[in-house]
Amino acid sequence: MEKWVVTDPEILRALCIKNRWFVNGTSEQYDKMFGVNRIGENDMVFAIRDVALVIWLCSGDIPYNDIFKELNSANEDYLMALADAQQAAAERAADEVYCGYYD
Repeated sequence: MEKWVVTDPEILRALCIKNRWFVNGTSEQYDKMFGVNRIGENDMVFAIRDVALVIWLCSGDIPYNDIFKELNSANEDYLMALADAQQAAAERAADEVYCGYYD
């Protein structure tokens, strides 16, 4: 499972569109912003503030703090969904062991 600094790329893309972020950036810069959002085994680990900075630099007159707050909120939602998915997987695994033991 891939992990992200802020949130899933589709959600990040939707935030950029909804908030009119990144309107002054190039396609190459946009791709790099998504690279900053990605956590890989051998990649540098970036922080939400780094993703916010990249977006802010390419977004005209939108205040950095507004971008950071929105990304922070998206990250909280992402982490809750991730935790819910992990718990559901653990419960399924426990059910399989339990059911398999008595079958």
